[in-house]
Amino acid sequence: MFDNSNVDFVGKLHVVIVVIQPNNKDEQRVPANIMVAIPFSNWKGYHVWLSLEELLDMYESEELYESDMAWPTLRIALDEEETKTSGE
Repeated sequence: MFDNSNVDFVGKLHVVIVVIQPNNKDEQRVPANIMVAIPFSNWKGYHVWLSLEELLDMYESEELYESDMAWPTLRIALDEEETKTSGE
């Protein structure tokens, strides 16, 4: 079904979605939480670990700009942070 043998994962931004199951005594149809994580490229830490609700709340307060440089700026910032954190 999925053939990712030719995909180069180096230099890619990974996003992990974690669905938290509710307690056994609670309603099981709805997750207790949904977390969004952006791991370091070596998977030994996270740039971001927050709930989906928190992430969506952040977007409601953002202004839209004609030229969106978010991805290049984010990539540079994450690389710098990871280098600084990994060097400790």
